[in-house]
Amino acid sequence: HNVVFLPPTAYEHLPAYIASADVCLGLFGTSEKVDRVIPNKVFEYLACGKPVVTKHSLATERVCRDMPIRYVGLAPEEGVRAIRELLQTKIDTLSVHARVLSWYNDAEKIWKSLL
Repeated sequence: HNVVFLPPTAYEHLPAYIASADVCLGLFGTSEKVDRVIPNKVFEYLACGKPVVTKHSLATERVCRDMPIRYVGLAPEEGVRAIRELLQTKIDTLSVHARVLSWYNDAEKIWKSLL
């Protein structure tokens, strides 16, 4: 039982579920939207100190450089390989990355640019 699929849950319970994971999975769609967005769950995973496996997109490539994210295509073996790599890698700086990418920091940058 290496993978657990959880039912929809209340938002306030998500940190506990994320904390119990070794690696978290991001978005794996094929729509045009997938290439333009970064789902909140990616930032939630990073804020909880978890590495992420997600489909490559222009948005994540641009915003999440140097983050502990492995990008994969849609082939299952790519995902398996990425998960194994992340499980073998000790990552200590995830929460630092998440703080850098916070909405608070974005708002602060915008505010300073307006002054």
